[in-house]
Order: sequence, then structure tokens, then C-alpha cells
Amino acid sequence: MAVIKITIAINIVLTTKKLIQIGRFLGKMALEFYYKEFGEKVYNKEFDAIRNYVRYGTTNEIWPILYGSLSESLHYYQPDNNQTSESRTIYRYGLFLITAINAHMFLFDIGKERFGIIFDMKFPPPDIVDTLIDIENNNIHFLWYPL
Repeated sequence: MAVIKITIAINIVLTTKKLIQIGRFLGKMALEFYYKEFGEKVYNKEFDAIRNYVRYGTTNEIWPILYGSLSESLHYYQPDNNQTSESRTIYRYGLFLITAINAHMFLFDIGKERFGIIFDMKFPPPDIVDTLIDIENNNIHFLWYPL
């Protein structure tokens, strides 16, 4: 009996419009979670640019977003001891301060993908961001291009 293994690869092309939509979505989540954590500080002037971007999408260029792959899939579940319920992790997020450039970063993980945005600095130094590796040894990089 022969075993046939079929592998399917799907390549997704991120158009300019899709990158803008992803950037606006990440920026909106970043501001919402920043508000949840720090309250009225979200209305500080340093967040005006991202606030305008997520609300109106008006910009001369795409707001750079970050992308990386996780070393292991995030989706897992854990049944409780008496098997009457279970806990599932489908996504996770976090707010971080990059002290080297004094900028705020929002990361959102889903499946094996990591997306992020530095939401108070549109053009942070790429050499700083490219060195960001988390405790699970996951690397992230910029995903953007000018309009």
C-alpha cells in the first residue's frame, strides 16, 4: 500500500490597500489597549498621527507594520481536571516600550503569525526594530513600502 503525501502552499500577496487596512487595524487595537492600560494618556499629542491614520486612513505613505513568524503555533487548548470545560488560546497581544528609542510597540499574535506596529513613531530606526527578538526567540521585521 502506497502512502501519498500532498502538500499545498498558498502565497498571499499583500497589496498596498491590504497593508493600509492591516496597519489601521493594528493601530486601532494598539490605541484601544493603550487606553485600557493607561487611560487618558492615549490622547497625548504623541499619538495624534496614528489616531488620524486609523480614523481616516489619510497618509502619504503606509504606516510601517511589523511581521514575524512564531516558532510554535499559538493555538492550543487545555481541558480542566474534570473534563467539563476547556480553555483555548487563539490569539494574544501585548504593549511594549522600546527603551532604546522611547517608542511604544503593540504586538498581536494569531496562529503562527506575529503582527505589530510602533504606534507613536512612524519611522523608527530599522536597525533597532530588526534586533527585536522576544523570549521565545521570535524575530520581527518591517513590512512596508511607499505608495
